[in-house]
Amino acid sequence: MADEAIEPNDYTFVSLLKACANTCNVELGRKLHADICINGYATDLFVANTLVSMYGKCRETTEAEQVFQGLSRRDIVSWTAMISAYVDVGLGEESLLAYRQM
Repeated sequence: MADEAIEPNDYTFVSLLKACANTCNVELGRKLHADICINGYATDLFVANTLVSMYGKCRETTEAEQVFQGLSRRDIVSWTAMISAYVDVGLGEESLLAYRQM
């Protein structure tokens, strides 16, 4: 994309984050997270929810929480991604607490 001077958009980042989640490639996910911030998509709810999900699927609950806590607005997808992140690592109490806070 860079060779052709094409800028990534929210759909580009979401697709790449899903690939990272599916392969548990958290290192590439972190690099994408940095690119997301540089390109101004960190506040995009679609992208941020996918970041929470990616970190959760990669068992990086602390990073998922950091993204989740940084959201200025949360929707049902945000909450479900965070609850799933807790469930995936066996944090049942935290998942129930998040559910109650919805």
